[in-house]
Amino acid sequence: MLRKVSLYISSLSLRLVLFIGITLVCFALIATNPTHIKNLTEDSGIYQGFVPAVINDTITKQPDSTIPLKDKQIQADINNGFTAESLQKNTENVIDSTYLWLNGENQELTFKADFTKERQQTADNIAKTAFNRVKDLPVCFAVPPTFDPFTVGCQPPYTNLLNEQSILSTLISGDEGILPKAVYTEKDLPKNSEGEYIYEKYNYAPTVFSWLKLSPYILGFLSLILSFMIVILDRNKREGFRRLGAIYLGSGITLIITPIILSFIMPKLTDSVSFSSTNQNSVSSLTTNLANTITNDFYSLLLNVSIQVIVVGAFILMAEKFSRPKSKYANAKFDSGLISSHAKKPSASENYKPINVPMQSSEESTRRKPKKTRNKKYRKIPSKGDK
Repeated sequence: MLRKVSLYISSLSLRLVLFIGITLVCFALIATNPTHIKNLTEDSGIYQGFVPAVINDTITKQPDSTIPLKDKQIQADINNGFTAESLQKNTENVIDSTYLWLNGENQELTFKADFTKERQQTADNIAKTAFNRVKDLPVCFAVPPTFDPFTVGCQPPYTNLLNEQSILSTLISGDEGILPKAVYTEKDLPKNSEGEYIYEKYNYAPTVFSWLKLSPYILGFLSLILSFMIVILDRNKREGFRRLGAIYLGSGITLIITPIILSFIMPKLTDSVSFSSTNQNSVSSLTTNLANTITNDFYSLLLNVSIQVIVVGAFILMAEKFSRPKSKYANAKFDSGLISSHAKKPSASENYKPINVPMQSSEESTRRKPKKTRNKKYRKIPSKGDK
């Protein structure tokens, strides 16, 4: 009884370890690899679409902005200032700093993203565009009471345009300009209701991260131990191997079905497609694309590992089947006469082997009547009583 209970618990534990453990390991393989995270972030297109998305959100929230953000040239100036390369460089610096903290190399989370140069370049580009427009205007008859280079209808007389351009650039790059804060550190992260930073609240994250890195080895060790117990606890070792192969095969199939259900079936049932965003050109849509990219990569990795688990299960079942010894009673039906002349004879096209020749038994047998031919091979020999 104890053996059966232990066998049942071991089988159930192995199924849970394979399903939950492999899912966790796939997550760990992605989350613990900073290079892979950088590549996924780049593949999501967030660096190329971030600045246009911010401009679009700003236009929506502040339609009366002093800078005409709807102007295509102004948008180009901003894109040329905050390039995708600079955004990628600063973002990857933050990622590297975060992983240094998670790996325990730094006691505290510290990072710095400096956009001072990009902000100044953007301000210079916008100011130049504005005053190039002013230079093409006719000269005013009098100095206007107010001077807005984006909306003025004529060029003010007696005005040093280069000096005014420099002043506009300084205003745009200042604390009340297009980017009030140009340097971001860990102190700019949000706080919770208790006034704690996120890295202070989750100060145990490095410990969890270290266990995530060890999860593939832990999964392998537990799988081997439970597999060994299943084979040992089964009275019939071959039955134990068949049970083991079925567990691996079934768990692999379950792992394959799970991402398919989550990716295709569930979104259709809930009338949604993965993560969705109403505005396709916004910061929220970019973060949605990033989340979808990471999720799809996780599903791909899970499918890959699931196929390997199925192969392992199929290999165990096939190895058990083809390694079965040939029974010493395999030819008993021929030797004992269970196959007689009553059995169907093989056709003439088959290759005859001595083992395939049926033995004549003592049982009553019948013989097929010879076919009638034109020239009979047999003649009736008359008996003594015939005249």
